[in-house]
Amino acid sequence: MIRAIIALGICSLLLLIAGCAFKDIDNRSFVFAIGIDKSNKEDMPYRVTLKVALPIQKIDPGKDNTQIFSQDSETISGAVRLIAAKLDKELDFGQTKIYMLGEGLAYESIKESLDWLSRKRDFQMEGYLALGRPSAESVLKLKPKSERYPGNALILSFGESGSQKALGLTEYLFDFYRRTTELGMDPYLPVIEVGSEVYIMNKAALLDKEKVKLILNPDESLLFMELLENAPPYNFRSKMGDTPIEIVAQKFKRHYSIETNNQKAPVIHVKIKIKGITEETSMPIYNDNWSQLERQIEEEEIPKYNKLLIKLQKNNIDPLGFGLLYRATHYKRTQDWEDWQSIYPNVKFEVDMKFSLRGTGLIK
Repeated sequence: MIRAIIALGICSLLLLIAGCAFKDIDNRSFVFAIGIDKSNKEDMPYRVTLKVALPIQKIDPGKDNTQIFSQDSETISGAVRLIAAKLDKELDFGQTKIYMLGEGLAYESIKESLDWLSRKRDFQMEGYLALGRPSAESVLKLKPKSERYPGNALILSFGESGSQKALGLTEYLFDFYRRTTELGMDPYLPVIEVGSEVYIMNKAALLDKEKVKLILNPDESLLFMELLENAPPYNFRSKMGDTPIEIVAQKFKRHYSIETNNQKAPVIHVKIKIKGITEETSMPIYNDNWSQLERQIEEEEIPKYNKLLIKLQKNNIDPLGFGLLYRATHYKRTQDWEDWQSIYPNVKFEVDMKFSLRGTGLIK
């Protein structure tokens, strides 16, 4: 009798269980890019833009296979819900790879938008994060003719999947979030601007823990990328006499160390090694004195690195992680961070560069 009652109770519970919640792919709208901007409305401060992929049967380069939806709201989540209400299919964020913050929003505060992006479980933390200029919406609305399928052109602009550009700075959502919470390391973002049917990516935006402090020009952005990581091949110019020479740097290595023996004059040592070859010149230099050219290049390049490092210091930002290096090598629990905050404004930079010319190309 007891067994019969238990069996009846189980059957009753099974009747309450809902059916399968799976939705077919035809009933989903796949979002591959999200843009968050500051609106011009006080009561609805956020403007959210979603770039949604349309189903296609064949690849047709240059054909518009996307839809753009923009919505103002009091909150970011509220804007997404209002956009979802306009669609006949469920929004699916499982394929979202691009997260973009508008310039106006980034100059004011990125805290709430970053919290939403990091907290929402639908999003991939390894997605790309960038700053859209003048707005995220304007960048997402661009439709390059070279685009083979939805989002292809924008996604290939990051990482190593597409062309390896010397100014192709990449930042991931997980790393950006880590930098906003880690003491001794500040965040940065690649800047994407709207060109004539192309994306322009040659600038870097540097932030403190809350907002953009400055945007570097293309030359400064290249130097920053070199100091940040091992940069891909890039070009720079010099002269031999009156003859211009274009050199491509094939290998780049850098090393940092912090010397605090003299507390009144702490020093950050930056050691750089570059190997390159001649790519363009109007005169034969194979039999010339390469050592003289190498020393000349070192004298020309060192002041550029010094100038950039001092600029970061004056703006009280540390995207290269000198503070984290100090904390790792001068561990004193919470005291190490307090010490670094007093050291960084007074630190001196000593850049030592070693350039080696490895060849002159196929023409001697």
